[in-house]
Amino acid sequence: MSEAVATKTKLYRQSKMDISLEDALNQVKDLMSGAIALLYSPQACSFGRLVDGQIKICTNSKQSWQEQTLDLSSVFEARVFNERAELRWLSIPGSKGKAVLISETGLGNTFADDTNELNYLKAVEQTYLLWGEPLNKVKQPAPANWSILSAARIGAMPVPISPGSNNQTVVELHSREYLGEIEPYGNVAVQEERLMKLTWISTKKVNTNDK
Repeated sequence: MSEAVATKTKLYRQSKMDISLEDALNQVKDLMSGAIALLYSPQACSFGRLVDGQIKICTNSKQSWQEQTLDLSSVFEARVFNERAELRWLSIPGSKGKAVLISETGLGNTFADDTNELNYLKAVEQTYLLWGEPLNKVKQPAPANWSILSAARIGAMPVPISPGSNNQTVVELHSREYLGEIEPYGNVAVQEERLMKLTWISTKKVNTNDK
């Protein structure tokens, strides 16, 4: 689902080479306190949340869900985001990694290796549905700020969002696409995308939008 929005027409972008994920998170912890993390490792693609420069994940230990600090050594790609900014980090052979920070507001000198601005024509809101419905909150309670989604094809997946109401059974991932003109022919295409937040919606709304 997509929806055009009226917003600013400039996107700020900074990047830094040869920086570890740990160092990148420490540099943005004030800007992105409480941000959501989408993490890729050889073992899984999973969610986390940023707390004081550390990534917290939710794991199932002895039939109970617990929050713990993630060991970042196996993560090869990360996208950390809130409604203000997104940090992207990618492991690069022969280097600690590369970090990119994007926002619609000025970023100061967070990453100084490369700083530029993208002028765009329009921003478009996008939403993506996550697989799974919430597990029983009484039988399998999650830590604060977490919900557990479950589906046959994916099993159980912890998501860093507080439980919704009884009629809110689906989680949406929100992003914003930035459309710009591509030279030299004047065609318009997506030039950048920024992840923003997670929200609950009702199953009834999903069924209505599908019609």
